[in-house]
Amino acid sequence: PGHFENPQRVAEDDAGNVYVADYGNKRIQVFAPGNRNAPSNSIDTNEPPVLISAAAGMFAVSGGACNAIGLYLKQGSSFKLAANAQVAGQARAICLSPLGTFLFFACNDSLFRCPIVKRQGELSIGKPVALSESYMAQWPNVFFWNVGFSVGPGGEIFFPTDSSLKLFSLNSAKDLLRERGQLPGRMTSAAFGPDEALYAVGFGD
Repeated sequence: PGHFENPQRVAEDDAGNVYVADYGNKRIQVFAPGNRNAPSNSIDTNEPPVLISAAAGMFAVSGGACNAIGLYLKQGSSFKLAANAQVAGQARAICLSPLGTFLFFACNDSLFRCPIVKRQGELSIGKPVALSESYMAQWPNVFFWNVGFSVGPGGEIFFPTDSSLKLFSLNSAKDLLRERGQLPGRMTSAAFGPDEALYAVGFGD
């Protein structure tokens, strides 16, 4: 624990816990806010993890061919696999809503939203619903592999795109997709800092 082999993605929840998709070791390592040197949890996964998102005492992960998403719920001092969702095609990005009530994922040509239902401590993932499908049809293969979603102020979800080199945001409450600006190059991730400024990283063409 604490050593990585080909780590893929990092996520942080609202409590400050950091989750690392440790691809080569087929596990998720969790680091508590007070100790970044050693993980507080290490959770084995069925597939090598690639995509991860965390919120509200749970995390979602997709690995291997990324045609399924597993939802893990915190129980006591550890996590357990609580629900699974199948993906038609490959998931290119995943994101939990800030309150953990919805799971979003992106494929080549559309965004999808799944409700997360919690009853008596048990979780289930509802049927995926396509969001802004007609708009996204204008941007075939818009999502670069491993592009990250980022939850911004007010719970709006921001993400960079590949072929169009644009930044978009999704207001999940209103099912509204908005173009926010042009990117200087192919960005692989975007995240908000403590100053609420948006930072993007990637590479130029």
